[in-house]
Amino acid sequence: MRRFPALFLLFLLTAVATTAMGQVRVVYTVDNVHEGQYTSHVMITNMTATPVSDWEMTFRMDQHVTDIEHAEWEEFQNVFTVRGQGWTNTIQPGDVAWFTLTGVAYGEEPEIPRSCFFDGDPCTVELHPDADVQVAQPSDMIVSAWIEDYDFTTYTGYFVLQNPTDHVFPATWGLQFSTPSQIMEIDEVIWRRSGTNYQINGNAHTDRVDPHDFVLIPFRGVHSGTPVEPANCRLNGVACSFQPPDALVDIPDLKVFFKLGEVTEDEWEGYIRIENPTKQILSSWVLRFSMDNVITDAEDMILDRSGSNYTIRPAFGRGRIMRETDYVFAIRGTYSDSLDVPTGCTINSVRCNVSFQIQDAVDATGDSGGGDDGGGDDGGGDDGGGDDGGGDDGGGGDDGVTCANPASGLLPTIDFRFLFTRATSYVAFLDITNNDIAPILDWSLEFRLVDGMGISTITSARDVEWEFIGGNYRIEPTADSNCILPGETIRLNVLGPHDGRFGEPIGCNFGGNICQFQQKLATNLEDEWAVPNAVVLNPAYPNPFNPQSTISFEVGRSQAVRVELWDALGRRQALLYDGFAAAGMQHSVAIDGSRLASGMYYVRLLPESGMMQTQTIILQK
Repeated sequence: MRRFPALFLLFLLTAVATTAMGQVRVVYTVDNVHEGQYTSHVMITNMTATPVSDWEMTFRMDQHVTDIEHAEWEEFQNVFTVRGQGWTNTIQPGDVAWFTLTGVAYGEEPEIPRSCFFDGDPCTVELHPDADVQVAQPSDMIVSAWIEDYDFTTYTGYFVLQNPTDHVFPATWGLQFSTPSQIMEIDEVIWRRSGTNYQINGNAHTDRVDPHDFVLIPFRGVHSGTPVEPANCRLNGVACSFQPPDALVDIPDLKVFFKLGEVTEDEWEGYIRIENPTKQILSSWVLRFSMDNVITDAEDMILDRSGSNYTIRPAFGRGRIMRETDYVFAIRGTYSDSLDVPTGCTINSVRCNVSFQIQDAVDATGDSGGGDDGGGDDGGGDDGGGDDGGGDDGGGGDDGVTCANPASGLLPTIDFRFLFTRATSYVAFLDITNNDIAPILDWSLEFRLVDGMGISTITSARDVEWEFIGGNYRIEPTADSNCILPGETIRLNVLGPHDGRFGEPIGCNFGGNICQFQQKLATNLEDEWAVPNAVVLNPAYPNPFNPQSTISFEVGRSQAVRVELWDALGRRQALLYDGFAAAGMQHSVAIDGSRLASGMYYVRLLPESGMMQTQTIILQK
């Protein structure tokens, strides 16, 4: 049994009750951290005049815990349940019981247990006063609450708890307030109501606020006239006042970039990039804007639409925007006449700076591919090209050049570039440009893709046919569109799946001759994030394994990365890596299955760029 210095025990025995219920005081201290392994202690002091027996304590820790001594324990999705055992089962009045944790520390210090409950009542986990870790105080915090929108009977609003300090605001925090406008739902927290009084407590990813970060909590309710904003603020028992949204961290400095591109005559795809040039980390945000084009999907986001007004916010566990970096997600939708510019953009009700760009239409042959008469509707007919074929609007060539002239044999320039990628799919452009003075007839293009990529659709303004044969993709024009005039560009739109290992095509063959892709991966703002931000999750080895394995990953640009282990029932078993990953390096992560049952598991890589990767591993004991 581990014993502590008498002075330390004396401090615990004479402590004053600070928990919500006054039953026990819970103190946490880190004993040792060495080479990624830590030992820490949770000490429970009985603050009552009667014994506490058969107690049960629950708390949350994302850090990996390998063992808990002096108590019975179990874990489910990073929530730990600890029960007294033997000498710790009964805590006499004024006495102390403790249990010891050992595990893996992913940072300089293991995290503090949070979301604490003792025998079903909320409890506060304090740091031992000798600990080096400092915490933010309730008086340091900025608390905001406002009504965002309302109609005849319902309304929506937001709470924000902001930490402007250099220290963590510890879990589990509690916010009390009152409002006569009845609140029906509060997201991502634990909450309760008593008449017009409310209390909310952080839960899971909202239960602590990191330095220079904030949590945003949406709420919805009903009213009988005009909704009344929350008042009578108290944070962890300390009086506070609700500040307006303008008090939030550097939100006006955020920039939002929209890029849209036509995919078919009535469909478009694109992305939204939120740029954070500040030194603040933003984990909670809500983006609003108006646009006449219909948005049907926003990747990994929660999308709400009311007429032409859109609200987009991150799904649970996503959306964290690191300091001085960008956050990108794909969007898609439909349109009727043209792509329109978004208006009225706000983030957390504060106006944002908007940039907007429309990608050149996929139907490039009409604008840059020979004009209306040069390679257009009549491009393959007897008079295709006519007097204007390949003229000023045809992208080059001499007047009078027609598809009846034979090609000289000069290979075209073939460019390949990604428009954007999603978590498991991509959209790319493949341009074939005739730089010769003569047209190209009866052409064909063959190529291969790297492992992990496929093609589901190839479309073009020109009629083409394609097939997958012998490991190669082969594209050929139909009889009515087999001519590429001098200076003309044919654009092929390539859509397909990927598993994170993607790149430009290889093994180029045009008309039976070896060709070369120009590997033109980006033009101006044409997805500078797609390939340079590529994320690769390498195969685990060994796999199957028992009980140890190792998996590595690489990122195209330096960013924050999380690697998690999930079981086949969709429950997260461990946080394997949570930190910064530098580009151009291979990062190795250990997988420990000693406490897991045999079966199938999934390693999930969650980079800030949003391109999640998943790999299946099998534990065989």
